Amino acid sequence: MRYIVLMSFIWLSQLSGAQTLVSGGIFANTTWSLANSPYVLTGPIVVFPGNTLTLEPGVVVKVQFKGFNTGLMSYIELRGSMQANGTLAAPIKFEAELPSTDYTWRGIEIKSKQGGTFTGSNFELNNTLYGISSDKIYYDTVTFNQCTFKHNNFGISLAGAIKLSNCTFINNGAAMASMTTFGGVDVSNCNFQNNGVCFTTLSNPINVRNSQFVGGRAAIMQCTGKVENCTFQQNESAIEYCYGLELKNCILQQNGIAILGANQSTIENNVIIANNLGLEISGPCVVTNNDINANQVGVKISGAFEPGQTIQNFNNNRLCYNTQYNVENGSDMNLGLETNCFCLQDSATIEAFIYDGYDDFTRGLINFATYDTTCTTLLTAYKKVQINTSVSQVEDASAILVYPNPANNLLTIEFLDKPNSAMLLQVFDVTGRLKLEASSNGLGFIQIDVSPLQNGVYWLKANDGSFAKCFMKN
Repeated sequence: MRYIVLMSFIWLSQLSGAQTLVSGGIFANTTWSLANSPYVLTGPIVVFPGNTLTLEPGVVVKVQFKGFNTGLMSYIELRGSMQANGTLAAPIKFEAELPSTDYTWRGIEIKSKQGGTFTGSNFELNNTLYGISSDKIYYDTVTFNQCTFKHNNFGISLAGAIKLSNCTFINNGAAMASMTTFGGVDVSNCNFQNNGVCFTTLSNPINVRNSQFVGGRAAIMQCTGKVENCTFQQNESAIEYCYGLELKNCILQQNGIAILGANQSTIENNVIIANNLGLEISGPCVVTNNDINANQVGVKISGAFEPGQTIQNFNNNRLCYNTQYNVENGSDMNLGLETNCFCLQDSATIEAFIYDGYDDFTRGLINFATYDTTCTTLLTAYKKVQINTSVSQVEDASAILVYPNPANNLLTIEFLDKPNSAMLLQVFDVTGRLKLEASSNGLGFIQIDVSPLQNGVYWLKANDGSFAKCFMKN
């Protein structure tokens, strides 16, 4: 019986002439040559264990359309191995027999439980329902270089660790399917255009760098990890409901929403410009050194914060020329944003673009400051409410007194609950550089001459880590 199936496969190849018709089982090492390309799948192909199907560079595999019923769709099943390594000049292509933007076949299915493997580079996979998929956790890292995925429902749905470099994903439902049990993604120098979603609900952290995300429904959803030096443009949502994400040195422009529902995340050194909503914060985050400009709403503080939570660090951002609000406080937290520049010196105009408890008494109040035109020299701080600025506090505020605040020359710090303790106090600027230090010598208070300091905001920290407080030097 094995002999009959194999001979049937060969007979179909010879009969076709200009193209090679293929279907059925592959029971021996087999090569699909460029000379006999294109290969037309008239039905499913199964590579049996212990055998390898090798595709030469430039080979085109076309799949006949059998209907949208998944039971009728053709596929390539790998119980053995397939090697599809093209070249830049001669990539390998898998596509529908007739030009189409639909999902006309199931794709490449790796039966990992039987030892199936797929190795590929410089290939193009189009028109599949499941893309490249596996039937169990794929513990080895799968590496794809110079690959293109177009018009697939899922581009890749492997349950495993995946490394992508110089790949392109265009018009896919999802570039990467959700992997809730295993697998992270390492991505460099890739291009994502007009996909429904690129990465969503991955169980392990992502590491994405030097890549572009353009014109999609949502670029990155519900992921953790790192995203660096990337561009997000004209997406409905660029970064959505990510927890523990590091987003650094990126450009997010002309999206419906640039960052939605940031929680326990670090957002640093980014340009967030010309979006409907620049940044929504729904949990403790570090937000520093960003340009958040010319959006409809620059920053929105969500009402989703739990009682007692606050933003961990919101410093040195430029919040300028956002057309509706520079900052919209959707929570009842009071916020100190005195270390952030609003690019204006008129406090009334700045206030008009801040939505807080002055506009809706259920919201918290927002303190702010004016700076010079270079956003480096603080001019005046406007305090609506007495709070500790920008970072979550752990001390009992009533047990530590800092006065006067702002201070010009002599600053006094009293430790009401530690009157006999020898406290060492350090003064840091907003970049974390140590500027001054002094000791209480067991007197229960410290006095520091802050006159050598430039005007600005500074942090007081005790040597035992028991508290952190902010004060301003005028």
